[in-house]
Amino acid sequence: MKHTMSVKYFNFLVLFTLVLPVFPSAALAYTEHPGGTINSETWGPGTHYVSGAVTVNDNQVLTIMPGAVVKFAPNTQLTVYGTLSAQGTGWEEDNRIVFTSMDDDSCMDDETCGEIIPGSDSDPLKGNWRGIYLNGYGVDDGIGEFDYCLIRYGGNSPGSADANVRFYYSDSGHFTNSISEFSATDGVRISNCSPTVTGNVFTGNEEYGLRLLGSLISFSGNTGSGNGTNGIGVSGTVSADQTWSCASTFPIVLVSSVTVNDGNTLTLPAGTIIKADSDVQLTVYGTLDANATAEDWVVFTSLKDDEYGGDTNGDGSTTSPAPGDWRGIYLNGYGADDGIGEFDYCLIRYGGNSPGSADANVRFYYSDSGHFTNSISEFSATDGVWISNCSPAITNSTVSNNTQHGLNVSSGSPIVTNCIFWGDTFAEISGTGSPIVTYCDIQGGYQGVANIDEDPLFVDAENGDYYLHACSPCIDAGDPVESLTEDYTSGDFVIAVDLVTNISAGDWIWITNGVNYENDEVVNITETTIGIANGFANSYAVADGAYVYTATSDFSNEPDPNGLRINMGAYGDTTMATTTTVCKGDSDSDSDVDGSDLAVFAEAFGSSDEVADLDGDGFVDESDLATFAAEFGRTDCPICP
Repeated sequence: MKHTMSVKYFNFLVLFTLVLPVFPSAALAYTEHPGGTINSETWGPGTHYVSGAVTVNDNQVLTIMPGAVVKFAPNTQLTVYGTLSAQGTGWEEDNRIVFTSMDDDSCMDDETCGEIIPGSDSDPLKGNWRGIYLNGYGVDDGIGEFDYCLIRYGGNSPGSADANVRFYYSDSGHFTNSISEFSATDGVRISNCSPTVTGNVFTGNEEYGLRLLGSLISFSGNTGSGNGTNGIGVSGTVSADQTWSCASTFPIVLVSSVTVNDGNTLTLPAGTIIKADSDVQLTVYGTLDANATAEDWVVFTSLKDDEYGGDTNGDGSTTSPAPGDWRGIYLNGYGADDGIGEFDYCLIRYGGNSPGSADANVRFYYSDSGHFTNSISEFSATDGVWISNCSPAITNSTVSNNTQHGLNVSSGSPIVTNCIFWGDTFAEISGTGSPIVTYCDIQGGYQGVANIDEDPLFVDAENGDYYLHACSPCIDAGDPVESLTEDYTSGDFVIAVDLVTNISAGDWIWITNGVNYENDEVVNITETTIGIANGFANSYAVADGAYVYTATSDFSNEPDPNGLRINMGAYGDTTMATTTTVCKGDSDSDSDVDGSDLAVFAEAFGSSDEVADLDGDGFVDESDLATFAAEFGRTDCPICP
């Protein structure tokens, strides 16, 4: 039987054929990658759907272009033995690169996240896919190059990546200016390789935002929030000179013990916060450089300590820090090792877990050199500072609230100056060594020049507030300046003073008339003279009774009136010194400076009366008059206990 096509049906087919290109099939809206092993390829802008696990061969490059959105089916992984180049150029939709779950339909700021994949439930979850695994072990490359990339909802475990992105023995690479978030494990995990990791944001990952394992690396400029452990987890060995820095709300966490190899330096810039998990120790055979500033300290503390770095372990108030939460810092210079610790404006707390090699918050052991300056050691389960067979300088520091000794010197002759040891359980200074202790406040007393045994009147020692009350005996009680005994003018190279103390060749000293200052290097000394390398350059003459002071007695940063002597303790020579609140002219301690105080001062003028000698230089003269005049009329003077 012959079949014929109606005109109506024929016209429908023609119309359908013409219209069809206007409505392309959904299957053509993205590029599907069904899985398998690939060689060099380029994935351009637009949506890519990885429906099966993809592997990039060694010596091959997978290039992801800006504007690409790569979506992964459940349990899929991108494994790279060669190179993954994903270098976006900015955060605009056409410039960034996205790696995410097939269920993720809105990427940043609720913008559309590429094409919707059939079967998407629009409800992405942590661990929807396994992640990106950069494997450079053995002869492979395993290189990952990420810039302006958004990686999210990976970290399915078990999986080789075990993170949104994992660098594993990678030959090189970088992760910069990128975001890793909502992983079921870590945001980025790096094992035994050295990619550059700077300027990234880690948010909402189930475990660490960033974790570094094995041979460790430098890192900086990274921030994070809402991670299971909200910080940078480190565990392993520093085997090259490195610098670690962190944001104040995204601290570094010692997941397990970390070692700095001999000959290598780990530098911690001002503002770095290091938190340690239980029983963890930082062991230094090389050098630990933690020289910070008075405005921005370096902090070493317990993971449970929410006071610094925030609630890093994310448990709210469930746990609180306690002495012995971690083992401490062990500076081991035995034999050929260095074991150098350089601490300036550092706070170390809640260490001293025993047994542990440190057995203190900080232990110097056969250290080649080192110092503990302008620093605080508190809440150790054992000693605050322990020194064995070496002599680091301990200067302008406060050691308090430790369960055993403040300072234990089992051997060695460290010079200890301008410090406060108070409120520790056992004898403040102990051991069979021979420390040289001067101008310190030691509870229970200790032999040495100008040491005192008086309550330092901390503002709130129980809670670790070691600022000095205005009436503290430690104010203006540190290593003193010396009085000039002969006129001194420009061009002279020998300074005659009343007595040379705590000054050695190679030290730097300041010469002052109480207003102007100059810094010079000491080349030789006698009991009453100091030879300097360069003559006093300023044009004014410095007469008898002016001053010389040493590096350990620099009070120049203390607020006026600073009394021409440094305060004892960790806040000496800082703008936080509390000398400004006391009224030195309130001789009758009635909380004001009035006529009765003026009478006392006038009678004492020109003498060496201690009450009226407001700057402590041994003379009641014009400089004391200036101080008294500035205070006259005050009615808010604190009354000393």
